[in-house]
Amino acid sequence: MQTLSSDNVHVVLAVWGARFIDDFLNFNLLSLLAPGNVPLLANTYKTTFVVLTRSQDVMVFEASPAFQKLRLICDIEFVAINDLIMIANHSTTLTHAYDRAVRRTNDAMLQTYFIFLTADYIMADGSFRGLMRYMAQGYSGICAGNFQVLQNKMTPFLKRHIDPINHVLQISPRALLKKSFQCLHPVALASFFDENHLHNYQANRFFLRHDAETLAGRFYLLHMLCIKPETTQYQVGASCDYSFIPEMCPSGNVAIIDDSDDYLVIEAQPVDHELSLVRFGAYQLKKLAAGLSEWTTARHRENAKKTIYYHVNDLTQAAKTTIDGKLNRFVLSIATYLDKTKPRAYRNHPYWIGAARTFDNATEVLREKDPQGNVGLTLLDYTSKAKKWYHRFFGCPPSVFIWHHRWLEYKIVKSSIARFIAGDDTIVFFDSHQLSFMQYGRWLEKNRHVTHQHHLQNLSDIQPVIQKLNNQQFERCLFFVELPNLKKLEKYLTAVRPILAPHGKMLVVLHDHQRKNDSSNAIYDLKEEFLLRMNYFNHVDYHIQQVQTIHNTFSLLGLMTTRKINYYFNHSKKRRALMYLLIGAPGMLVSLVRNSIAWMFATTRGYCTHVLVTLDLPSQSEDV
Repeated sequence: MQTLSSDNVHVVLAVWGARFIDDFLNFNLLSLLAPGNVPLLANTYKTTFVVLTRSQDVMVFEASPAFQKLRLICDIEFVAINDLIMIANHSTTLTHAYDRAVRRTNDAMLQTYFIFLTADYIMADGSFRGLMRYMAQGYSGICAGNFQVLQNKMTPFLKRHIDPINHVLQISPRALLKKSFQCLHPVALASFFDENHLHNYQANRFFLRHDAETLAGRFYLLHMLCIKPETTQYQVGASCDYSFIPEMCPSGNVAIIDDSDDYLVIEAQPVDHELSLVRFGAYQLKKLAAGLSEWTTARHRENAKKTIYYHVNDLTQAAKTTIDGKLNRFVLSIATYLDKTKPRAYRNHPYWIGAARTFDNATEVLREKDPQGNVGLTLLDYTSKAKKWYHRFFGCPPSVFIWHHRWLEYKIVKSSIARFIAGDDTIVFFDSHQLSFMQYGRWLEKNRHVTHQHHLQNLSDIQPVIQKLNNQQFERCLFFVELPNLKKLEKYLTAVRPILAPHGKMLVVLHDHQRKNDSSNAIYDLKEEFLLRMNYFNHVDYHIQQVQTIHNTFSLLGLMTTRKINYYFNHSKKRRALMYLLIGAPGMLVSLVRNSIAWMFATTRGYCTHVLVTLDLPSQSEDV
């Protein structure tokens, strides 16, 4: 291996969870192995590939043939981040993980280029070649932009370009771009500011379609692709894409890669990714500026002055001038409103304060509890003042006050669970990070004295739990499972069978997984969806003893109300909060009256919110 530069390069990847690791190993890594990417980089710089992940996931990487090929190209180091992974706090974890990768090099960071990757990026061949040209010019920070494509539409195309023998995904920038233009994600489509049929007031990038094979963009938020720190005394006071560039590159010696021929990555996302943010209709500049004013720093606003071009064919200077003029007029029109507000500080950014406080609180919890499950950490739920006041007035689910619109369903669910469990002879598994599931963790521990609780990021997490229990058996097993994840149920049931007593029982809790920000306005029937998936309960070791459905139409009304508020006021947090207050006050009184006379209403009709399925061993049920 020949290296020509005295500088080091650390290619840094932070990834955890089965889905994201699989995406990286099956696509992202293969694109990095293209000749113009990591192999070329390693021939010029002493390159180390740093993987930030859970310690128990290292074996998954080591088993990958593509990863073994990477070992032949550059050095590889694994850095454990078990202590950083927090439920529903991805951005904070990512920032702390990247920070760990930089700080572990100590003073050597000043002679090291850090290239920060994410698992869902697909990189065109030659992207690192283009990046290296910027590195050679001596920039301390190099930023890049990207856009989202539909994962399900791109996957067949990507698979056709994989060399299964050499484990390489080699696609030229223009070929990748041509296909990507046909598979733009709705979130990307909503960022075309001049097409007037979609908008997204939480967008951080905006595009102009010059023709069928050319688009250009202005980015408030850019990916901090590559940084060679100028100082070791930086602080982290915001997420990495807000703070790393101004903190590590205080001189402002920063470049933005502005041409897809030089650097191109696409971000492959599921179709429902952030779909709830997309609205029909044209942008209103005042609302758009209001949304941007809530989070943009001075660096973000400076980013938007630079045009990034994406083109399948050669682009003339005249075309670039025309495109740049249109984008300038758009950004200046936003600035008319945006400049009336001060930029946010990149230290102690308002978005970071609550997230960092939650992270610190969660870390404190982990010092006292077994971190295997991360159970209950979501209950910290970004301990903002607004959330604290909400819990003060309405209670913390599932232990809410009688004037909460979901009081009745929570009461019934808790009663059913309480009758089922057997104190310390009960073990609980959560297969979802959703608050509507995880919020039961604290209630089970404090009110029902259930201490054996575990969260499953993937099926492989069950085995270490079983080994640690050392043949202990439980009378009751409680499983909180998302309805779409019922396909995993048979494997779950098989895995926990060794720790369930011969006469033990299992309770599977399913709930309406719609969220207030769900993209769908259609209300589906949970009971019907459950019936369509009942075949997943046809397990050889268990027998359905009882199915209980729980209904609460007030839950549906609350869901529809919050959706409408978010729809009309998603450009302004303050206005959303005001509307919640104005509508919530009378809603609280109506809920109080209704719940006070709940005994008058049937609980077997209306909107179904939960399905509880009790299982036992066939031999036991036959003996009864």
